Amino acid sequence: MDAQWNPVVVGLDATPGAAAAARVAWDIARIAETTCYPVHAIRDQAAEVAPYQLPMDVAPMNRVLAELAQGELKQAFGEEVPPRLLERLEIRPGRPAVVLAAVAAASDAELIVLGGKHRGTLGRWLAGSTAHDLLRLGGHPVLVTGPGARLPRRVLAAVDLSEAAKATLTVAQRFAALFQAELLVLHVVEVAALVPGAVVLPEAILDHELLLKRTEQWFDTAVWPLVHYPKVDRRIVRGQVTPTVRAQAAKWGADVVVLGSHGKNWVDRLLLGSTTERLIADLPTSLLVVPAARAAREGPRAPGGTHQRMSWTTNP
Repeated sequence: MDAQWNPVVVGLDATPGAAAAARVAWDIARIAETTCYPVHAIRDQAAEVAPYQLPMDVAPMNRVLAELAQGELKQAFGEEVPPRLLERLEIRPGRPAVVLAAVAAASDAELIVLGGKHRGTLGRWLAGSTAHDLLRLGGHPVLVTGPGARLPRRVLAAVDLSEAAKATLTVAQRFAALFQAELLVLHVVEVAALVPGAVVLPEAILDHELLLKRTEQWFDTAVWPLVHYPKVDRRIVRGQVTPTVRAQAAKWGADVVVLGSHGKNWVDRLLLGSTTERLIADLPTSLLVVPAARAAREGPRAPGGTHQRMSWTTNP
């Protein structure tokens, strides 16, 4: 293992997808020799009574809801989730994304793990969901587990040619190294699109071969020097981003696709724009998204912060 891992936070609810995410998060923390914090959010009664401006102590109501939620989760998970993980379950009132982000910030978490609610497609859940909200908050990498999620043997990092590539590749290499997985660095050259951040090249718009050649040169200069992982390959392909990433992930047999997000590139259109459904609908992998606000960390990591559990948590 390259360097010490900080804690892993996993969001739980009473769904099969959450049970799978809990197992993955537990295994990641076990292999990384770090702590796993399971978290569940309940509706905040303070927010419920606020419009009525009534003086009311909502703490007892929150405790009752927490006890009910804990019983529901234990019944839903059964033997699917390690009992030792559920013993650490923390229940807080508030919006799920805000609660998860707060726990992740307090523990300086390595990443947040969520289960895909596979109601037809992972994409229908990702857009407008807890994962989507966490990406908007932009504090920590978010791993959304796909169908049949397992410990990764192959990790695909899809990068553009922007400043987001550094953080994406740092997290992708660190993640792959934990499992001694193979790593594939993929860049998709959009036909009739300019290289992000590069000087406008009118002739390249008319000459796709020239665009590909110059993109490869830019990749060699700006991106490839960031890669230091030994079990790595690279692939630069032309095409429309959405079907190309999907096809390359399936063809190579990727277990996890890593993407960077900073609001300016094709990755963000692919994740948060109108193409989300088309990409994720049959993506046979888990998805790890690295937000721009999370600066790429180099060298050994400092231990995570001390995480204080909330008073209404039903476990000591």
